Amino acid sequence: MVGGQLNKVYECNLPALPGTLTFSPLTSAHFPLFQQWQKQPRVSYYWGLGESGQATQGYFHDVITAADKQGYVLYCGKVPFAYFEVYDPTTAPVGQVCHAVKSDKGIHYLTGEKQFLGRQFTRAILKACCEFVFFSDENCLSIWAEPRADNAAMLRYVSAFASWTEQGIVQLPHKTAILLHCDRATFFSKDL
Repeated sequence: MVGGQLNKVYECNLPALPGTLTFSPLTSAHFPLFQQWQKQPRVSYYWGLGESGQATQGYFHDVITAADKQGYVLYCGKVPFAYFEVYDPTTAPVGQVCHAVKSDKGIHYLTGEKQFLGRQFTRAILKACCEFVFFSDENCLSIWAEPRADNAAMLRYVSAFASWTEQGIVQLPHKTAILLHCDRATFFSKDL
């Protein structure tokens, strides 16, 4: 929140959440929260930033200053609980291993607050994140994601969607990942 008011770019009500889901643009004021989440063992294992305060600070600074990505803090009511990032996959390392075009988007997601973990929350939140991306850019036909290949929980969550398909295991500079693709037409016809 900035000045007591939540700066929001998107909000929706999800039956799975006890309050309104709000997407608030990432600002420097969110750094302590982002750092706190990155230090959690279950987050640092998959993100690889928690061990080094400098790595976390560098990543955060890159997100808030880069023109090809935008970070968001997700709120349930007034409680910040997750981080969501939208980026241009054609300018990211994943662009070397997928068939992304300039209108496509890539995403990163993490749940920072443990009470919002689990299938009932994550499936609803992931669906809202896809809606947000597709509604924000009508030219976006695909969303790409590249979770670590051993992130079995995330792979279970996306397998519940007809629009998300596994494209194979890929080697990125910082991890071995499963390349995931979400098709806009399938999302709106089968998952919405």
